[in-house]
Amino acid sequence: MNSIWAVVPAAGAGRRLGGEIPKQYREIAGAPLLEHTLRALLESPDVRGIVVAVDPSDRRADVIDSLADVRVQTTPGGAERAHSVMAGLELLSTQASDEDWVLVHDAARPCLSLDALTRLIDRARELGEGVVLATPVSDTLKQVDEIGRITQTVDRRALWRAQTPQLFPLFALRSALGRCLEELAEVTDEAMAMEWAGQAVHVVDGPATNIKVTVEADLAFADLILRKKGGSLTGCGSVMATMFTPSVRETTLYWEGCGSPIDRVWSLIQTAMSCCMRSATHCWGLQALAILVRTFPIRMTPFAMQTAGSCCGR
Repeated sequence: MNSIWAVVPAAGAGRRLGGEIPKQYREIAGAPLLEHTLRALLESPDVRGIVVAVDPSDRRADVIDSLADVRVQTTPGGAERAHSVMAGLELLSTQASDEDWVLVHDAARPCLSLDALTRLIDRARELGEGVVLATPVSDTLKQVDEIGRITQTVDRRALWRAQTPQLFPLFALRSALGRCLEELAEVTDEAMAMEWAGQAVHVVDGPATNIKVTVEADLAFADLILRKKGGSLTGCGSVMATMFTPSVRETTLYWEGCGSPIDRVWSLIQTAMSCCMRSATHCWGLQALAILVRTFPIRMTPFAMQTAGSCCGR
């Protein structure tokens, strides 16, 4: 392994999240989501340079400060994520050596830690083969038929949920992804392309905080994670989060005072649940609260879980 480059596909419209502003330009923790993502990559001394695939017709990229960094360059993205990744690989192929590697990272994963990135790179150096961040599946999985009837419970012990970054030899990935785009209807990630090409791919245990922003609630989770990472959830002051409901687009909740980050976030969750009960509308939901509890190790009492269930199930 010689140099390590990065490709960040950021040309998408974020249709599942909705709204007029593509999710990579939505602001969380004081900066656009894409800015946080690029900062996380630029923090690593192992990353030689980054190519960001953007929509050239969208001038919102002009507000991303990290795009002015000397290690960052842009290229026009494609219609789908895989096309944007390919555009980045094509540009790097004119600059990189045969021994260079490339990591591909979702623009919508702004909470990547330096520790996780370093462990991924170290593992790739150790193995000399492709690696991806991933987390073991913890939920019970059911296989169903065409009418939604459960046919079996799937053994989850060998199942992992893939994250990014995903790190591979640059030219091997370029070749594999190019062939996949020609022959397959859909390429979900770079690991799929390398698997299809017969290349070995390994998992590295990734943190639960390395979330991908897909729906509105994810923005609130990412905001909390980034503020905690940046130290803004310590000491005295205030914590802010946003609760989304169908009837009221967003409600901003504050908790002021002193205490540990865990105490503050737990107090915020209690406030959110209380607001849900008063508004009698569907709010974050149990899954959202569960993610917060996994992200910040807070003990949920039986009363709290019962309250969350009653208010979020309306």
